[in-house]
Amino acid sequence: ELVELLKFRSFKNFINELLKFRSWKEVQGMTIGEKVKEYVQERGIKQRFLAEKVGVDDSKISKFLNGTQDIGVLEYFKLCEALDVPMEKFIKE
Repeated sequence: ELVELLKFRSFKNFINELLKFRSWKEVQGMTIGEKVKEYVQERGIKQRFLAEKVGVDDSKISKFLNGTQDIGVLEYFKLCEALDVPMEKFIKE
């Protein structure tokens, strides 16, 4: 799966941006999950919808959105795909 994802330009851009950070934490004083949470709340998107699209349980999405648990790169890719946003959106300063 990862080899297929590398073909996508947005994934390459995402990896380049991600390499600038040591972890998923603290981009503009917020975790990436908290930035995603702010985005989905503004649009009225339900956590259950995200969990189904990403292929994880509701509690994992909830913990990610609250900044207490990270998700994998492939899960993040699916999340951005479900939200129809570029992968770099939540990691740029």
